[in-house]
Amino acid sequence: MRIVLLTNNRLPPREGIGHHVTALARALAARGHAVRLVAAGTGRDFVEDELDGLPLLRYPRRGPRPFHHAAVRRALESRLRAEVADADLLHVHLPLLPPLDLPVPVAVTVHTPLLADTAAPRESRLEGVASRLYARLLARRYEIFWLRRAGRIFAVSSRVAAELVRDYPLPRPPVVLPNGVDADVFPWPPPARREPVVLYVGRLGPRKGLLRLLRAFALLGRPGLRLVLLGEGPLRSRLEAEAARLGLGRRVVLAGFADRRTVARALARCRVFVLPSTYEGMPLALLEAMAAGAPVVTTPACRLPEFGTDPPFLVAEDGEPHALARALATLLDSPDRARELVRRARTLVETRFTWARVAEVLEATLASPPRAAA
Repeated sequence: MRIVLLTNNRLPPREGIGHHVTALARALAARGHAVRLVAAGTGRDFVEDELDGLPLLRYPRRGPRPFHHAAVRRALESRLRAEVADADLLHVHLPLLPPLDLPVPVAVTVHTPLLADTAAPRESRLEGVASRLYARLLARRYEIFWLRRAGRIFAVSSRVAAELVRDYPLPRPPVVLPNGVDADVFPWPPPARREPVVLYVGRLGPRKGLLRLLRAFALLGRPGLRLVLLGEGPLRSRLEAEAARLGLGRRVVLAGFADRRTVARALARCRVFVLPSTYEGMPLALLEAMAAGAPVVTTPACRLPEFGTDPPFLVAEDGEPHALARALATLLDSPDRARELVRRARTLVETRFTWARVAEVLEATLASPPRAAA
């Protein structure tokens, strides 16, 4: 098949959706498909490029955020008419892509429905209100356009699939197509000795629960332990101020954006990986920690059916600082339990969450007749 993958993320990727799109593109190309990437750029013009041997078109960003998606709509639609002229499929990755009238069959993957995403607790009440208004007044219209247009609808988890059924008019039921992991990037078995580090990897954004994580780390004590945050995002200055207020000083390291090799090395060396999110679709960072052999503490936002009734990580039941601190202490003080969780996590990744397996599910779904909604 000739497949065009479209995302509003920038490539090379700097966050989860971008990593999903590029890794899926590589897996599909490895299976003999002709794949082309279309992604957001940083300038005001279209730019032809290449990524991992795959053709890449960067489209311009125009207008003020968050309305730059609407501002680029006409130009993007006009340019993509030529790009998809000989394509068998346009695979659109939501959220935040404007409606485009294009003469090509469409599949849609929804990573986070914005109605559910913005309903999650926010670190800032004002930002939460603004996000929910944007989701209801504009973004939902975009999502509905693409969902109605799609011959196939994919969701990255059964939770996201249920949210789509609940909140959107769907022409057909969604199929779960999760994130994946390139397990070969993460050496196995993991090293026996690990550094005294609690590690977070991901965006420094409102729904990641990072201010609560800082308070949990302060409650945990243990002066020989460091908290390292790998990532970038709008909360950086607030996190720095909160760490200073809590008297954590140099024990909290905001290390900024890290490439895949640096992330893999950090996951292999940390004592515990923590993901304190208030909402997740299917967290790639969690899957990578599981692949790397890092014991994981997370919140109910990551207790997804895809991980089974007894998930291979520790869940801080309410995600609040005291619960996070207790869960971190449990894994730090229970090496046998940590090793058992790590073993189960790697087995689950290898059997269910490789990119080759994800591409196989996508192929099989595209080859079968679509079902109408009930």
